[in-house]
Amino acid sequence: MKLVKNENQKNIDTVSDKEAEEAFIKILRWIGEDPTREGLLETPKRVTKAFKEYFKGYSEDPKEILNKTFGDVNGDGYQDLIIGDSEGKIHLFNNNGSSFNISTPNLANIDVGYFASPHIVDVNRDGMNDLIIGNKDGTIYYFENKGTQMTPDFSTEYEKWGNIDVDSSYISNGFSSPKLVDINGDYHLFVGSYSGKTYLYNNIDGNINGTFNELNSISNNIWEGGRTSIAINDINNDDLVDMIIGNQCGGAAYFQGDTSFLNTVENIIEYPNIIFPNPSNNIINIDNPENKTIDIYNMRGEIIIRSRLSRINTEEIAKGIYLLRLDGKIYKFIKE
Repeated sequence: MKLVKNENQKNIDTVSDKEAEEAFIKILRWIGEDPTREGLLETPKRVTKAFKEYFKGYSEDPKEILNKTFGDVNGDGYQDLIIGDSEGKIHLFNNNGSSFNISTPNLANIDVGYFASPHIVDVNRDGMNDLIIGNKDGTIYYFENKGTQMTPDFSTEYEKWGNIDVDSSYISNGFSSPKLVDINGDYHLFVGSYSGKTYLYNNIDGNINGTFNELNSISNNIWEGGRTSIAINDINNDDLVDMIIGNQCGGAAYFQGDTSFLNTVENIIEYPNIIFPNPSNNIINIDNPENKTIDIYNMRGEIIIRSRLSRINTEEIAKGIYLLRLDGKIYKFIKE
């Protein structure tokens, strides 16, 4: 048995795999099992391997536990790499088409506290990529690009973006990990957390300096280990949003997008007073004085009409039940 020093300079004993396996053999005997039984011969080795994976974080430097994101930061058409570190800083690695080279350590002197989790995305839809960054506190920072696509300027900072503070109701460290995704023309913000819960927000477009709306949706019921990080994309090319969630133990879970729009929203307003007549024939009127975007879905989750008008012609759609989305709410109406 040898002695090593951890970062706090304390002497600790290290135990070999063989010694750990022998300890598990003793535990098997202690509970009354026979370690030489055929079904248990490999159990000490399997348990030792599993424990090494579960607790490998004790031997890792947290400064090396980084959060990564890709995006074209400098407008050259290549996906660059931004890495957040445990001290709240972020570092830019430029992609020259064949390799990544660090070009800007501590990009823009950004400091979000501890454990920066960055995402590159055009938040305000002005054609230039901005930055949103999660942190240990569970809040999100938004850094608007005030420069150009080729020469970004991230000096404009918005702290506690959207008034989001994940896990704050029952834990002090939220470890927010944000991903902003355009779904059918509207931004949705998915946020991983320390508890493993996936949070989902909308009411972002046109409200980037306001308070976002937390949706009571199926994603809020996804709990995947702890310290989750989310990737969103159409993985299987079916034109639906899929999600991969990783956790602090090294696990990953894949959630395939469902064809039913009903599965993304829990509360549907059955008898809305903003749609009339309902049931309708060829025309519906919608109470939409601010001319916000209206999406009409069939029951397969497909958008069949998009409009900003308060009077919509439905002559071309078949008889049946439809869902209308306006201002983050879902309404049901019937075409006769």
